[in-house]
Amino acid sequence: MAKAGRGQTRRDSKRRVLRPGESIRADGKYQYKYHIDGKPHFVYSWKLEPTDKLPKGKKPCLSLRELEKQVNTDLDMLVNGPYTPLLKNRIINGTGHLSNEQCASALKRIYSHNLESIFLCHLSENNNTPDKAYKTIASALTQIGVKVGSDVTLAALPRRESSLLYTF
Repeated sequence: MAKAGRGQTRRDSKRRVLRPGESIRADGKYQYKYHIDGKPHFVYSWKLEPTDKLPKGKKPCLSLRELEKQVNTDLDMLVNGPYTPLLKNRIINGTGHLSNEQCASALKRIYSHNLESIFLCHLSENNNTPDKAYKTIASALTQIGVKVGSDVTLAALPRRESSLLYTF
């Protein structure tokens, strides 16, 4: 349903306007395409908006519009930051660094009620903030029904000072 001729507005099956870079794949997943140094990159979701219902049998996920916001915010920090093109590419391609979104996705897959604490550390000084990391992970945990603060302790540790002492 997302196809439109030249000059026409592209819409999804619910008649919502798709923004530039957004499309719908044949399997029904929404897709957002963006470029870094001329190379295409993609994020996918079963939902366009946060309020959309998840298709039956699909795992909880952020909506495409939420992912777009994260990609564009953190990506802007990275692309416009002081790192060399080689290091930027290594970070973007996921070899050697873990983004907030990758961490959130992994935690959603592996979370167990036996997990008591999650510590976010070694955060990039140029391409991330403790607040962004915390909010991304807290949102992912909430999506799978985990209550941060009661079910699990979540802490973004400081960069240049000692953290609180945690005992187990």
